[in-house]
Amino acid sequence: MTTTKCNLSNYKICVSLENGSIDVRRFQLPHSIQFDEFKNKIFNLYAKSKFDIYWIDTEEDRVNIDSEEEFQIALTNMSEQNAVKFHINFMTLKDNIHYGIFCCNCKDEIVGFRYRCLSCSFYELCATCERNGNHNQHRLLRIIPSPEDMYSKSLLKLLHKCVLSYDKENQGVHDMMDQFLKKRRNDRR
Repeated sequence: MTTTKCNLSNYKICVSLENGSIDVRRFQLPHSIQFDEFKNKIFNLYAKSKFDIYWIDTEEDRVNIDSEEEFQIALTNMSEQNAVKFHINFMTLKDNIHYGIFCCNCKDEIVGFRYRCLSCSFYELCATCERNGNHNQHRLLRIIPSPEDMYSKSLLKLLHKCVLSYDKENQGVHDMMDQFLKKRRNDRR
């Protein structure tokens, strides 16, 4: 975190907007800012009442911030960076969430339309990444959320963490996901 002569720190926020785009803003705030002041700054910028704040740690895990203590931990862990980077998600209707399904490009949970590659065994994209032209060498199928996705939320979140860990060590993640999806389809029949 870079601190100027006036005891200001550089902050960067990446906001996932309702239309699927990401708004990135940089600003300076006092080094000794409190969590409530930080939340108020975001509220004043976007006039939204409900949002989540999180940061990405060194293990690439999404760490939510709900308290002053968690905010201070995030600031401490990001103190080596040029700008402290926070991610903001505005609360959306639960009907729009594909529970436990994460974008293969940005690694965020997919909300709204999701896109499945018709050529690759298991490749999912969120609307933002699809719109930005990621994985445009193959045809993609647009999928809307379904209520039964919610039942396997916990299992799929756990599987996603395992896949990310496995993917770092091996490149054969598509085969493993194929087997899981085939078993899941057979179990539904």
